[in-house]
Amino acid sequence: MKIGILTFHNGLNHGAFLQVFATLNFLRKKYNDVSVINYKNKKHLFNEDIYQIFKYRNPFRIIDFFKKRKAFRIDQKELLLTKFTTNIKDVKSFDLDVVIVGSDVVWNTKIFGFDKIYFGGLDNSKQISYAASFGWSYNQNSNSMIKEGILKFSKLSVRDDNSKKIIKSLINYSPRIVLDPTFLCDWKNYEYNSSRVKKYNNYILIYAYKLTNEEINFVRDFAKKNNLICVSIGYRQKWCNENLIDVGPFEWLSFFNKASYVVTSTYHGTIFSIIYQKKFYVSINNKIKSRVLSLFKLVNIEDEFFLNIEKNFYDSRNLIDLILPEINSSKDWLIQAIENFDIK
Repeated sequence: MKIGILTFHNGLNHGAFLQVFATLNFLRKKYNDVSVINYKNKKHLFNEDIYQIFKYRNPFRIIDFFKKRKAFRIDQKELLLTKFTTNIKDVKSFDLDVVIVGSDVVWNTKIFGFDKIYFGGLDNSKQISYAASFGWSYNQNSNSMIKEGILKFSKLSVRDDNSKKIIKSLINYSPRIVLDPTFLCDWKNYEYNSSRVKKYNNYILIYAYKLTNEEINFVRDFAKKNNLICVSIGYRQKWCNENLIDVGPFEWLSFFNKASYVVTSTYHGTIFSIIYQKKFYVSINNKIKSRVLSLFKLVNIEDEFFLNIEKNFYDSRNLIDLILPEINSSKDWLIQAIENFDIK
């Protein structure tokens, strides 16, 4: 059986890389011929590559971009990729038996425009969505095309309540909510415990695009009271003690593993805080709210803990054991979808 994974696989985003790596790793344990479809439409290619270079007016941001890209390209060599193309016809010529669409926000048409390849566009293959998401934005102007595409999938699953609601409104079907594929992998085998990871002890890991002034003050005060330093990775935070931009995904895992606390404003930052059983704080913004709250529902975290005015760290120790049945159920769903079993 020839299986292809179609997702946003090589942007400079740690979560995006780790979710596709996890899907690939999980499937290769059972199937011999699995690869990541190395496809981007032309808008996607421009926005993630050329545009990224020219959008920064600050030369230090440009340097950061190239450093980060270099770190990512080392780890991206671990992905088994098809030949690169921007043409759907080329992907069809790969003659894949099964195409797994997702995870990630592959159905968010406002990022790279509507691309039918993510909506049932590979008619010559069996198509399955695994933990796919509309993310934070849904363009209703594409309703008819999205509906037509969704109906072509043989099996549908999503990773958040909002995506489930949209699918239900379009085709009157409630897809299964499954866990993000990063829960399906044992990450201890892939951590890169570099010399600079070993350098830091007793630190709060900051993995966030942006935090409010109130949140920054909360973190800084907490760090001072507990004799901790703040180490930001992947994104520059002027208020942190250390900023490490050129951190590849596998080294990123080691920073999570060693952290005393984690502060994040991202979906996958939240996931890996749970996986590594950290005390963590998540800044819930509009871009991640639907996905994070759906995750909290699955792992039995009360929303109010993070939506409360009082800032605090959530202790996720032993939480991963409680969601093990959901992890196994998500694994079973994907295998059964591929094997044509009758599933719900």
